[in-house]
Amino acid sequence: MHKVLALFFALLAAAGFYFNNEIGIFVGLTLLPWQLGRINFPSRPYLVVLAAAALLGIIYFFLIGWYTLLLAFIFVMLYNYWGYRRFIGLDPGVRKK
Repeated sequence: MHKVLALFFALLAAAGFYFNNEIGIFVGLTLLPWQLGRINFPSRPYLVVLAAAALLGIIYFFLIGWYTLLLAFIFVMLYNYWGYRRFIGLDPGVRKK
């Protein structure tokens, strides 16, 4: 199910860019890395997807001038990165189960 949701969020982000829908872009780009983390996507490609999604979203929301959504997007992407560090096991204080 997580693979289907990851594909859905990738398509949602692409459709958001195509149809110029800010909420579709926000939801697609923020939830795609979360779903990839849930399916145990490999570490390095996950970070590439996370960085690319963050960069695309930050540039897009900055250029359209919607700074409230930009701040929310940055917060959610930092939360995604924190989840990656915490649950994939890069945080030295956390044991892998």
